[in-house]
Amino acid sequence: RKYLPGMLTTLARYQWLGICVSVRSSYEEHVIPDTLDESRIARLEHQGFNELAFEAVSNFFLHYGIEPSTPFLTPEFTNPLFLKLFCQSLYNRGLTRIPRGFRGITAIFNFFIESIELKLSRPEMLDYDKRERKVARAVKGLAEAMAKRKTDRLPLEDAKAIFDSI
Repeated sequence: RKYLPGMLTTLARYQWLGICVSVRSSYEEHVIPDTLDESRIARLEHQGFNELAFEAVSNFFLHYGIEPSTPFLTPEFTNPLFLKLFCQSLYNRGLTRIPRGFRGITAIFNFFIESIELKLSRPEMLDYDKRERKVARAVKGLAEAMAKRKTDRLPLEDAKAIFDSI
């Protein structure tokens, strides 16, 4: 937000130059200056993979070395970030197949947190006892603090305090 107005002023001098910025909708108010209105910018909302979900899943599975098993398309797989996190979860655990009976968004999120737990507890990473469930406790601590304050973000100092307590 600090640098964008200056860049736009400079770009405005050049008729054939423009800038493209990708911003998650939850951060838009923090990144896009108020001086930019619809007359100065073109806005396009990305809808995820939508009808290309099958091809996206196929390509992600190929990239992460995951064997396609049964058709595994959930609506969440139209979200590129979600599909990436799911594939990273399998990769972090060294799996090449989706575990049997593995369904539902809660199971997928828990699986992802457990995969990060496993990865970070390795000797070459942070080398802690994975039974301490530090990642799960950190996620729970952040979620509880955000719920208590009825917000979707926390000041950095507060998040660090939660992590330091764990």
